[in-house]
Amino acid sequence: MNRQLTLADGRKLEYTDNGVESSNTLIFHHGTTIGFDVWNAWLKLCLESGVRAVALNRPGVGASTRKPGRRMADDVSDVRELIEHLEVERFVSVGWSGGGGRALGSAFIDGCVGVHTIAGIPSQDPNDPRWMAAVSLERHEKAQINRADFEALLKTRSANFDEEKDVTSAFMLADLEQYLPRFADFKDEYTVFADDFARSIRVALANGPEADADDYAANIHLWGFDIDQINKPVTIWHGDLDEDVEIQYGEYNQSQIPGSKFVRLEGLGHIDIMVEARDAILKGAIDSLQNSENH
Repeated sequence: MNRQLTLADGRKLEYTDNGVESSNTLIFHHGTTIGFDVWNAWLKLCLESGVRAVALNRPGVGASTRKPGRRMADDVSDVRELIEHLEVERFVSVGWSGGGGRALGSAFIDGCVGVHTIAGIPSQDPNDPRWMAAVSLERHEKAQINRADFEALLKTRSANFDEEKDVTSAFMLADLEQYLPRFADFKDEYTVFADDFARSIRVALANGPEADADDYAANIHLWGFDIDQINKPVTIWHGDLDEDVEIQYGEYNQSQIPGSKFVRLEGLGHIDIMVEARDAILKGAIDSLQNSENH
């Protein structure tokens, strides 16, 4: 069920809850240029397993009020307010792509007992020689430009806005079938995913391209927290064929987070990981939550 929370600063935060009554929950964080509908199948599977699951839309997505100039730590503050509102005692955060950074940030919230990132973006710090050794020169130069000039970033992010804002499930499904090598083996799952994914993009862009640019800007600026200070169990799931968030960036995050676990998924990229590795990742997240209940 879709709901709205009025935050302390008056903004609205939209979230959806799968209806399981529990003080313990999974929290799902969507990627950039999508909304929480991408998690629909995951929330349904949690419901069938009797596990509470909640997903939220970040500022500017769906009914969530935009917050220009926000940073990753601001998004984490919104999550903290949501956790308090829901009276959650324990939670595990799960984040895909851009949502991976928010999931990591939520490790600093009281009640977090674990984090799972899926093809998560890397923490970027141009003053950190370890980061500079991991990133390509081209990506570093692009990030420098985008950090310095939001209007230029907005123009870049808006280039395909008109065609993406109305993307259909049929178009998405045809695209997945054309490019994903194991599509036929997961056709039913991809059919559902295409519908959820297309809807999540339409919702993310319904208010214009600015919120998408806000989200991307937060990704590439300093996050406002240091991942090397995380002291909760973290599992990093990453496909070795990811061309959007390359595997070395997941490895970089893993190298910075004490005690974190890295799961290399052979033959998977940025999109198919959400379907073909879904059951394994979801089981891992549920196990993290349930194991915490037994201690």
